[in-house]
Parts: sequence; C-alpha cells; structure tokens
Amino acid sequence: MKSLRIFIYAIGMLLVIGNALASVHTQFIAMGESGVILKSLDDGNNWEAVYNPNPRNSIYGMTFNESKYFGVGDNGSLIISTDGINWNYSENGLGTDQKILGIVTGSKGEMVAVGEKGLILSSNDGVKWKFHVSHTLYNLRSVSSGMSGVSFIAVGDNGTILTSEDGEQWSIKNVSNNVLNSVNYNGRVFVIVGDNGTILTSIDGSNWTKQPSPTSEDLLGVVYGSGAAGEFLAVGSNGTIISTHDFKFAESWVKNPFSNTSSLNSVTYGNGEFVVVGENGLIANSQDGFNWNIVDSETKIRFTNVVAGFLNNIPVYNSCQIICVVK
Repeated sequence: MKSLRIFIYAIGMLLVIGNALASVHTQFIAMGESGVILKSLDDGNNWEAVYNPNPRNSIYGMTFNESKYFGVGDNGSLIISTDGINWNYSENGLGTDQKILGIVTGSKGEMVAVGEKGLILSSNDGVKWKFHVSHTLYNLRSVSSGMSGVSFIAVGDNGTILTSEDGEQWSIKNVSNNVLNSVNYNGRVFVIVGDNGTILTSIDGSNWTKQPSPTSEDLLGVVYGSGAAGEFLAVGSNGTIISTHDFKFAESWVKNPFSNTSSLNSVTYGNGEFVVVGENGLIANSQDGFNWNIVDSETKIRFTNVVAGFLNNIPVYNSCQIICVVK
C-alpha cells in the first residue's frame, strides 16, 4: 500500500509539473533597423516595441550565455540583456570598429564572434575579448559550435571554412568559390549553405561533400529542427525554402512551398516551431517546414537574423524566445 501511495504521489507531481511547464508562454523578440526591437507574447502573432539603448548600430548576430543575451553588430557594437526585453549598451563593445556578423556560445561557455575582413574574437565573460589569427581577410558570415576536436566552424566569402578546437587557434580551407552564408550542426553532421544553392556537408568538419541542390537561389540560413521527424531547413532569396529529413548525412534535399518571394535571410527552430525572417518585415512560422503562417510584423524593415533562446532563463523544452535581428 505504501508503494502504491508513493507511485500515485509521483504521478501526481509529474502532472503538476507538466501542467506548469505547458502554461509557460513562448516569447518572441525582433530587432531591426534604427535600433528597432519588437516583442511578442502570443507565439509571434502580435508585436510591440521594446527599447534599444543603441539605435545607431544594426545587430547581425546573437547568442545566449550565462543567463544573458549578447547581440553584436556594426562597429563592434555589443548589447546585453538578461531577459531579451531590457537591454544595456556596452560602451567598450568588442574592442573593434569592424562589423561583427555572427556569434555563438560553445559547449564550455566560451563565446566566439566573427566578422568582416576575417575578424575572429573570443570571450569567456562578454567583457574582455581576445583577437585571433584567422589566416584570411575574407568576410566571415557565420559561426557554429560543433563536436569534440572541431568545437567551432566559421564560414564566409570565397568558400572560406575555418575550424578550431578551442576558439583561438584556427585552420583554414577553401572548398568552394561561392560565398558561404550559414553553418549549422545537429550533433551528427555539419551543414553549410551559400550562394547559388550551395550545400556542403561533413561528418568530421574536415572532409566536405557538395550535395545536389534543388535550387540555384542564394541560400542565406540553415537550421536543424529536432522535432518528431527531424529535418534540416535552409532559406534564401526569392522566398526559397529547402529541407531534408536525412539527419545523419543531410542528403536528398527538396524544395518546400512558400507563398512570398521576399528574401528569407535567416531561420531558427525552437519549441516545435520553425521561424523565418526576411525582407520587408517578413516573419513566418511553421511546425513542419511546409505549411507556413506569414505574420504581420507591422514594419517593413529588413530582418537579417533570428535565433531561438530562453524565456526568463527557462530552457526551451516548453518555452522558447525567438530573437530576430535586422539591419
């Protein structure tokens, strides 16, 4: 009887916890031209303005680290928030006047930022940033955390791919003449997308395979959605969306339907939803990557990036904050 009571109590607690988590709302945050920041508390359907203390610089990349959001952009600018709503401007920024185009947090909490003219910086706290030799002067447009031995991968112009084990020492290779715009890793395979429909994949971060692409449009962003089916989704110019359900090797890409021809500049996944952003204030979401709901963002600004994070420091298991970055 005692065992039965314990079992019933445990089931009851699970139900209470489950109901509490289910009641947590998704929060979406968009950042844009002239310091525009928008937030949504109803799954991205309605938006309202949030104050940005640094309206002079566009923000191109964002990451979450140590319960804080870090946004980077023009002139080495840096804005910081603990909730994605109230933002503080860092006077020192990243210690450079160059444009920062991407930032990521590694498995050990270290942040790596990349930008124009081969710029690479790293920081453990977001206050002190160190400059590193990248072996290139090409713009670096995206950076992703990875696996043991290849902790970080950065990509950029002229097919540039950089890999690093610690975020400080970098190796370089060029496997394409196209601009490489975005890189993502799902724990099994790296995927890079770029101009002219370029799709590159690698299991080890060293040997790369060019995949047949269903489009010749420029591909500007890629993400892995870990839903029931599991799929990589890439977006690009002229409303292009392509995907593959091959989560092991990222082969066999197909073109997905989308009813808008605006350029789609970035895509993210969280809380069971894909979210894309693009030109003319475009925001759209989808649970499967095929059926899309285009949202009225009440703005015509150009979004350049979107990331999924946390809401009030709660992991994205049942609540998700989406941050859209605009220039």
